[in-house]
Amino acid sequence: DFEGNAAVLRGAPKKDILKRFLPLFFDERDFVAYGEVLRFVLIKGDCCFVFTEQDDPSPVYAIPLDEVYAIMEDAKRPDKFSVTISPTSNKNMSKDDLKTVLFKYKKDSSQAFQFTFNTHSDKSLAKRFLDTVERCSSGQDNKGPVRASVMHAKDVGAVAEKGQPTI
Repeated sequence: DFEGNAAVLRGAPKKDILKRFLPLFFDERDFVAYGEVLRFVLIKGDCCFVFTEQDDPSPVYAIPLDEVYAIMEDAKRPDKFSVTISPTSNKNMSKDDLKTVLFKYKKDSSQAFQFTFNTHSDKSLAKRFLDTVERCSSGQDNKGPVRASVMHAKDVGAVAEKGQPTI
């Protein structure tokens, strides 16, 4: 369905008391380098898997796509719960070729995950990821017989989901 590399972060960064009560003075966005959180992302069936490396035997995260919705982040008006990935000099904005897709929980719209793609060599990468998530989470991909690889992916996802920490 989809596979590629992305900088992946789980949840939203915690805001200390100063950032919560004095946002005008202490609302500097958190940031991290792209390479520090680079992961391999695979969507199979109705689950998104995040691996540390492409050849890892088991995922770090297994995200059931029926529990989240995905949105493309506006780079000029970033979500207040997202993190800036590899900011440019003198600005706390991501580089132009980095595109971010946010997963929000359907139950309360809180941030579940952030996926940032380097689109320098493939401008459609983030959009293809977003389209695949929307197609797989809506059940449009689930028509017809279930492939063995999808059944295996669901089993791996169920096991990984039990072992991943909660936010």
